[in-house]
Amino acid sequence: MSTYEGVYENSHQETQWSADERQRFADLIDRLMVVDENGRKMSQDSFGAIFGVRGSTVQAWEKGSIPETLKLKRIASYIGWTLDDMVFYLKTGKEPSQNQVERMISEIYTLPRRSVARVIEAAGRYLAECQM
Repeated sequence: MSTYEGVYENSHQETQWSADERQRFADLIDRLMVVDENGRKMSQDSFGAIFGVRGSTVQAWEKGSIPETLKLKRIASYIGWTLDDMVFYLKTGKEPSQNQVERMISEIYTLPRRSVARVIEAAGRYLAECQM
């Protein structure tokens, strides 16, 4: 389970999201709908079809309505993010690091010490194998 999955299981409840977070989501949806360099956008219906929703739902997203967790995960996945990445972006306005090493390092800080020790042991084994 992701860090935010349990916390945001009911993310469709507007009270959990600030106005800034809702605006970030609306801006993100707007950017995702752009299909070419000239700024042409796909229709709400076409964009909604990607996620199994109607155009009216996309219209609500464009106004800052944040969907329930499952749809939020699908949107995150569409752009190569996890749910944690999406929530991080909505909360901070910063796009998550796409650098795999940076992500792994960030994850290490969330682990209990025993788990960190296991990661270090596994890395040591891997490095030893590479030397052979």
